[in-house]
Amino acid sequence: MPAFSSTVRRGDLFLMRLADWLVVLIAIALPWSTSATAICIVAWLVVVLPTLDLASVRRELESAAGGLPVLLWCLGVIGMLWADVSWTERFQGLGSFHRLLVIPLLLAQFRRSEHGMPVIYGFLLSSAFALIATYVLTLTPGLTWRGPKGDGVAAHDDIFQSSVVLICGFAALGYATINAVKRHWQATLMLTAVAAVFLGYFLFVSKFSRIVLGIAPVLTILLGWRFGRFKGLLVACFVAAVVSVAFWVVSPGLRERVHNSIGEMSQYSATNEATSIGQHLAFLTESLTIISSDRLSATAPVQLPRNFAR
Repeated sequence: MPAFSSTVRRGDLFLMRLADWLVVLIAIALPWSTSATAICIVAWLVVVLPTLDLASVRRELESAAGGLPVLLWCLGVIGMLWADVSWTERFQGLGSFHRLLVIPLLLAQFRRSEHGMPVIYGFLLSSAFALIATYVLTLTPGLTWRGPKGDGVAAHDDIFQSSVVLICGFAALGYATINAVKRHWQATLMLTAVAAVFLGYFLFVSKFSRIVLGIAPVLTILLGWRFGRFKGLLVACFVAAVVSVAFWVVSPGLRERVHNSIGEMSQYSATNEATSIGQHLAFLTESLTIISSDRLSATAPVQLPRNFAR
């Protein structure tokens, strides 16, 4: 990325650099604390907004990377209008969509900055420490402290941590592939080992988000296509099949997770009992009914479980 222009005023240059390092702090806090992350984000917005011009933000909004998240936020706003609840509850439901609006701001910021890699390193190292803490809690069940929820997960919950582990694992695989293409074998082996440490989480930790079972194949396909098109896709699918079989044989937690999910689906199909998977299917059915009829369903709204995202 280009360095800061020499025509930039000294005060603006200070704010730009401060904004860069605030993003590094956000990346470090993200795997551990929601409150610390929120504080850093607010501080970052206060610092970065005066340094951005409308032209640079508009350029990002016109790109796929910056425009699609904002479009998704707009769809969330439209969907909020369909809700049959109070406006307070509608705005609360939209809260998780607001983070999408920072993506074009981040793209505009780091298009002019040379400090993008420290953000990646900060997130990777912080996630690695959280993962190590989870390994310790899992492999030593006699410890008094069992994590914030007593389930052996060091920070947040199993849904959030599974997502972080998956992101870091596939990011390491991506960088390993880049170095393999350049024939930098030492870096390739090191990054592959890092990916193995992260993805090994799903071998040793029995409680993880079931959604990773659907996301991991998609990331594998995208990774293979990104680096080799059809040939890379075939190689990625072959490697994924071998690794999946190995994981299935070695990990009793993975087998239990899959068997429980299949059992819940069968139970819901037979009895309509409100299992976790059953609630997912009921919500999907309700959503498709609303979309196909182009009106609010007359049936009672589906009550989602607390672990809906799992």
